[in-house]
Amino acid sequence: MRLSPKTRWILALLCLVVASQMLALVPGLHNFAVVLWGLSLAFLIGALVLAVMRHREERSKPTE
Repeated sequence: MRLSPKTRWILALLCLVVASQMLALVPGLHNFAVVLWGLSLAFLIGALVLAVMRHREERSKPTE
């Protein structure tokens, strides 16, 4: 199965979301938890935008 570049970016952003959420729970980084949650939210929004763009491209392709 071959993944499109947008799918790879979506997966990469979702991995960054998970990493940000895990780092927010680390006791030493407690002061930066809000920043990490904000980054996580930004990564989720980016992944959502890419997913919508990919869906619209797939929907607009002519079927043969």
